Amino acid sequence: MANQKYFNPSYVEKLKQEVKEGIQLERFLADSFPYDEDELYTTPSIQEPEHLALAMNSDKKEDFQSAVALYRAYSYLNRIQASDLTFWVTLSLTDLFPYVQNRWKWNQKMDLKKFILYYYFGGLMDQALSNLWWSVYLSTDDINLNKSDKFRLTRVLFSNQTFRTRVFGTSVAFRYKPCAMGVLEYLADHPEDMTQMEEKGQEIAKHFNLLGAVRETCAMERNFFYSEMESFMPTIKK
Repeated sequence: MANQKYFNPSYVEKLKQEVKEGIQLERFLADSFPYDEDELYTTPSIQEPEHLALAMNSDKKEDFQSAVALYRAYSYLNRIQASDLTFWVTLSLTDLFPYVQNRWKWNQKMDLKKFILYYYFGGLMDQALSNLWWSVYLSTDDINLNKSDKFRLTRVLFSNQTFRTRVFGTSVAFRYKPCAMGVLEYLADHPEDMTQMEEKGQEIAKHFNLLGAVRETCAMERNFFYSEMESFMPTIKK
């Protein structure tokens, strides 16, 4: 396996600034992104997986499979490495550019500048590839050894796109993995509560965000959050 390619961080900032200024936005609509190869280097700390692009399906219905493929390819990343947006931007503009471009297709009804800034240069839970990796990381059941499918909670998370991206992805509480796992495990055990998750999800996120302001939830295990869901869900059932 080859060493992973990385853009110079200053180059990523330059590209981002050019987008903000509306410079050469058409580059993001080309068949391949025309980057400056002199700004590309490799790092021995991360290995470039083989055939990852072939495992990424741009059909929206296949987001779960694509996300798992991406996570498996880079499952060894630590939180610091996975928090480096330069890494995700590089992938999005090089090896996985066709996937990102075809999965999140721009149309003329959208503001192209905002579209590019969100999916290519956005935050960890906005940027196209980073969002997929972190969604799997935060939902991978690598603790409960009684369950054979470690991605069972990931399936729950990906079963509702709005809940995953607009609620789970934006909630501070769910960035704490035990909280995310406890909530998702409850939903896995109570599929009847998965209806109207767009509305319920907002209430769940609000509850746990407020709870974190009055209790040291960062010290709690997933069972605490599961029990909290058992107490809270009957109050919002519709």
